[in-house]
Amino acid sequence: MSSKHLQSLPYNIQQLSLQLTSERSSRKKTYMNSRVEMISYTRYFMWWNLFRLTSLFARFPKDFFQNLLQTEEETYCLDIGSGPLTLPIALYLARPELRDKKLNWYCLDPSSTSLSLGEDIFLSIVAKLRGRAWNIIKVKGLFGETIRNKPKLICSANMFNEMYLEDRRPLEELVKLYAKTLSQYTKDENASVLLVEPGIPRSARFISLFRDSLLRQNFSILSPCPHEEACPMPGTRDKKWCHFTMNAENAPEKLQKLSRDASLAKEKIVLSYVFASKCPQKNKDDSALRISSLPIRLPKQKIGHYACGKKGLMLFVKNKYTIAENAALFSGDLVQQNKEKAETKQGNLQKKRTQIDSKSGAIIIDS
Repeated sequence: MSSKHLQSLPYNIQQLSLQLTSERSSRKKTYMNSRVEMISYTRYFMWWNLFRLTSLFARFPKDFFQNLLQTEEETYCLDIGSGPLTLPIALYLARPELRDKKLNWYCLDPSSTSLSLGEDIFLSIVAKLRGRAWNIIKVKGLFGETIRNKPKLICSANMFNEMYLEDRRPLEELVKLYAKTLSQYTKDENASVLLVEPGIPRSARFISLFRDSLLRQNFSILSPCPHEEACPMPGTRDKKWCHFTMNAENAPEKLQKLSRDASLAKEKIVLSYVFASKCPQKNKDDSALRISSLPIRLPKQKIGHYACGKKGLMLFVKNKYTIAENAALFSGDLVQQNKEKAETKQGNLQKKRTQIDSKSGAIIIDS
């Protein structure tokens, strides 16, 4: 980039941010074909998305990718709304065990400019890591475009919100349409689906509805849900919405500075997602809890976290002074309860009245 482009980068980032948020209704559909906006997107928004996605992907257990790992044959994957290949790049960075696999990625997007730039970025990263390059198959088109081979992994990041946030039809109706279209890609008997959306209430509602649709199609939920019961945080008006928070201070300092220069400083990063598979997860612990909030200060020197479990919404409580005995809890952590201890607690709860948090209606679990 020239010094002139670098100088104007914070302003251009700020303008693109407006197009992606408050001015999205007047945004051109071809905005990703503009060179200025493409530079702003890859230098800032793509970087933050890589931070968000790599942080998420690195935490998944290895067996979530068993359908890609347990074969030496060429395997196909699909990224819908791929843009500059942000999701495949994030997966390559976060999961070293996948780098040597013979993966062929269908990268689907209406902008050929964005796809080509993404491929260049991907190949430069592969060269720096001295790894094996996955085969990138660029497909210019929209969601629903036909592809030749059955993908084992179908994924999308920050794509569906561009559709449903601009559509006035009920979200329930839209999810039915999207799920039907997506089903044309999930024909493989070992297919898995990974959808990531912004961590806002409407996106969380979308993810919750799509989760229900996947369950009806006989998928098993790998993450974040530790169960397959009704979602206790569906994002409806009277319910909490499922999202996970990351500390923006863990992002690269150069990215944080660029954010400050563009007057877009961040303290936290949020997302909502669902990862589902046709391959049931072995030895899944249905007594586990998924932490879904930042720490909450409670009376009597206690710290609480909202969590999702088989029984519904939970408030997982720890003593402020004994919390150091175990690792601190973070949004997105999976708490594996001792089954014997959990069953004892269950019995005790049945003997005495279950404690309910008056603010949220969550069942209080005192550790």
